[in-house]
Amino acid sequence: MKALIVYNPYAKKNRVIKKLKYIKETLSKEYETIDLYASQGIRSITSYVMNNVNNYDLLVISGGDGTVNEAISGVVLAKSKVPLAIIPSGTVNDLAKLLGYSKNIKRNLRIIMYGTNASMDVCKINDRYFTYACACGKYTDVSYTARRGFKRILGRLAYFFEGVHEFVKYTKMDLKITFDEQFIQDRFYVIFGLNTNRVAGFKIDKKSKIKLNDGLIDLTLIDKSRVSWPKLLKFFLFGNHTRKGIRTFKASNIEIESKELINVNTDGELAFTSDYIKINVLKEAINVRISRRIKRELFIKNNTKWLRNSKLHSVN
Repeated sequence: MKALIVYNPYAKKNRVIKKLKYIKETLSKEYETIDLYASQGIRSITSYVMNNVNNYDLLVISGGDGTVNEAISGVVLAKSKVPLAIIPSGTVNDLAKLLGYSKNIKRNLRIIMYGTNASMDVCKINDRYFTYACACGKYTDVSYTARRGFKRILGRLAYFFEGVHEFVKYTKMDLKITFDEQFIQDRFYVIFGLNTNRVAGFKIDKKSKIKLNDGLIDLTLIDKSRVSWPKLLKFFLFGNHTRKGIRTFKASNIEIESKELINVNTDGELAFTSDYIKINVLKEAINVRISRRIKRELFIKNNTKWLRNSKLHSVN
């Protein structure tokens, strides 16, 4: 069996690079061949994974949310069902935390070696892909406008301070939104497309439980507020339990038309700028290696064949 490790050598002061020997030694108990690929620049991981992932039995991704997004985009483009796992080493690591991964490398390796695989949704937005979140509007660019050194010192709090700094720069967006035969036209400060209960490192309290293979994404609209900062803060504190100014819908296909160009953020990185956005949920497009507890909590059992590693142990 063969495993591929792709990583961002610039993430978190190369913390994982120092552990690569240990990671390879651990994986070698199950995988005869373990190859490494270090990012050569923006989108290089996407290209490499797309062209090579089907030659392997496991893909391990190490980096922040941007690196994970690049690798998963490559998996989708390759139409691959090779299971992927994450060893997080970025500032926030929203998707990794959602899937049960942590800063503890030994624990992550237990999940990788002895966990179970599950089919997970991926979303396509115009010609790009994202796994857990897209956003446009006020404050949604703080994950990539916050300075790297600032993020290393303050972690996720850097996003909060950058959000305060960005407060005066944006106004409402005049949008027409169509989703699953419904139609809304109004002015909004922020739009989130969420397949997660975490954004920028903050856990969001949601009315309905997140399911990562239901073919749906939560569309959250924040509007009708003279001062949007309190509304956004309430959303992060109370999620979609907040009633005034926040609307949430579940959808599988979404179209957004704007009267002006707007920036679109996917998985914590600037994806593109456009006046037209189309989102489609690609049901169960990838396989992820997770613990059995996460599988019970975040995935719906259905007719799709659930893949399991040849060596199964309980990881809680």
